[in-house]
Amino acid sequence: MISLPKSPLDPIAAADWMELAALTSRAKRCSFGSLRGALDAAGLFDGPRAAQLDGYVLQVRAEIEDRRRSAPSSYPFDVVGNHLSSRSLPWQNFSTYLFCLCLSYFGPQGAAVQGHRPERIFEALSVVVASQFVAGKGVRFGAPRHPSELSASFQKAVTELCETYLHEGVSYSGRSRVWQGDEGVDLSAWREHPDGRSGKIVLFGACAAGKRWVEKVYELQVRKWCELWLERLLESPFVSAFFVPHRLPSNDDWGTVAIKAGIPFDRCRISNLVRRLPSDRKHGSGSKWAQEAIRLARV
Repeated sequence: MISLPKSPLDPIAAADWMELAALTSRAKRCSFGSLRGALDAAGLFDGPRAAQLDGYVLQVRAEIEDRRRSAPSSYPFDVVGNHLSSRSLPWQNFSTYLFCLCLSYFGPQGAAVQGHRPERIFEALSVVVASQFVAGKGVRFGAPRHPSELSASFQKAVTELCETYLHEGVSYSGRSRVWQGDEGVDLSAWREHPDGRSGKIVLFGACAAGKRWVEKVYELQVRKWCELWLERLLESPFVSAFFVPHRLPSNDDWGTVAIKAGIPFDRCRISNLVRRLPSDRKHGSGSKWAQEAIRLARV
């Protein structure tokens, strides 16, 4: 059995718990009554708060129903009566959602599996998602970079991005700035025209796989990034995007992300665009890492 989340009174965390319970149980389902019983046993609704328990369970159910609407063909579960049931062959057919679920619930340190780097896997997944979104191509920019992606050197990576991929912009050539890491850009995606000229869609994205994702909302300022690291700016318009394996609440927090970090891509939006994890495994297997995280978490 998977332990209750650290924030069991958050409907999003409770919905995640129900999904993992349905995925790992022998019956491949979890009832809303089971959630009610687990919360009751934990003493979270004792005394005067007891009357609030049923209303809270309804909030969790509403969150699950919203997930089904947000990723209709990519959601690995069905609501049947009073149960949340796992759909058939979940790891084969819905690996993106399940990997993001485990990465969000357990954190990147949820399992240490040699050769499998969940944060980089998530960034590589986000590249495919961004490419699908703009109907074009993309590349992972986040440090440390794989040799098949871009140069390990930040300055050389910016040069390659401009010259080899975007075909516009010129990397800063001065010596007064310290080039290291990625300065908040984890990926770029673009949609070219057949003529290869400027005047296309260019997307810059930041990824936040950990629990402290809120802090990264403010990190990527694309215009400032371009002004700092490009000697000649892009001629094409560009947009920013923010990728998280978590489920973002549909309230003011969503709007804050959209204003501060650009187009939000949460677990449902990501899995809706890419239902199965990419076959390219230069950073390891997301499914293997996630299943090991579940195994270690079961009590």
